[in-house]
Amino acid sequence: MAKLFLAALTLALTWSSVNAAEPTTGTFAIVQKIRGPDGQWDYAFVDAAARRLYIARSYGVMIIDLQTGQLSPLSVPGDEVHGVAQVDNSTVLASTNGATGMVTLFDGRTGASIANIKAGTDPDAIVFEPSTHMLVVANHSGGDLTVIDPLKRAAAVTIAVGGTLEFEATDGAGLVYVNVTEKNAVAAVDVAKRKLLRLISLPDCEEPTGLAYDRAARRLMAVCVNGRAVVIDVAAGRAVASVETGKVPDAAIWDSERRLLFVPSYLAGTLTVVSLPLHAAARVVQVLATQVGTRTGALDPRTGRIYLPTSKLIPPKKAGDYPTPVAGTFEVLVVARH
Repeated sequence: MAKLFLAALTLALTWSSVNAAEPTTGTFAIVQKIRGPDGQWDYAFVDAAARRLYIARSYGVMIIDLQTGQLSPLSVPGDEVHGVAQVDNSTVLASTNGATGMVTLFDGRTGASIANIKAGTDPDAIVFEPSTHMLVVANHSGGDLTVIDPLKRAAAVTIAVGGTLEFEATDGAGLVYVNVTEKNAVAAVDVAKRKLLRLISLPDCEEPTGLAYDRAARRLMAVCVNGRAVVIDVAAGRAVASVETGKVPDAAIWDSERRLLFVPSYLAGTLTVVSLPLHAAARVVQVLATQVGTRTGALDPRTGRIYLPTSKLIPPKKAGDYPTPVAGTFEVLVVARH
């Protein structure tokens, strides 16, 4: 969760002057809005096989049936949930509870809790690393990663990284990458060897938040509070591209089949669509107006649709506070080709 987005409210734009951008001509549009219960939200995850969307909420995990577009009667209790991940394409999922420092394993079909496992301080993003069969939790305020064995239902090891940690991505071959916000860098961690390998600098990037990995090109895509998306060649350990997005994004939503990166901007109220061909330069192909406050989301790889949780917001009363969602306005914006 990009807690650092609060600092961005002190940018040249003041709250009163922030408005959603005008839509541009392009391929994508908002085609549906799914209403949901009030409250804060964070990361989202799509189980394409089960046709379910999981959204981390302040009260737990909200589930939407993608076949019907309706809220599921199932929900998974939690306390300031930030992230959701699936264990090895199974029916078992995991969610992080920032307020309690716990990770909950649950059955995605029934919502039933399987186990609660202690992580670190303020567990945030979570990914499943397939080659080691481990869940890796980024402890936002703790500056370390908790590696969890989902079969044993226990923490296996803690790996020190340092700094404030944001989103993670895995290469599927044993490495997990995590953004380190105040260092403007991404950390490469070897899960099997249980150690930090290196930090890769992110030029043009202030406070990286969302992160995705392109396995075909072996590149990372980090999005940054100052409104940049930076592409990193992991073999070379350097940036190879940087494009402009809306300010204060909190997700890098990667569509590997269509080779498109979607970047939702909290401050601008836009969804920037970036084309990343294998053998051509990265370029912005559309900027779609969404809503101020829209900053996370998830891709359904089967349909190519993007799901963006959002709400109208009441400005914070003092610097450093979160804005308050307006009652009755939480919804999920469904973006698709039109």
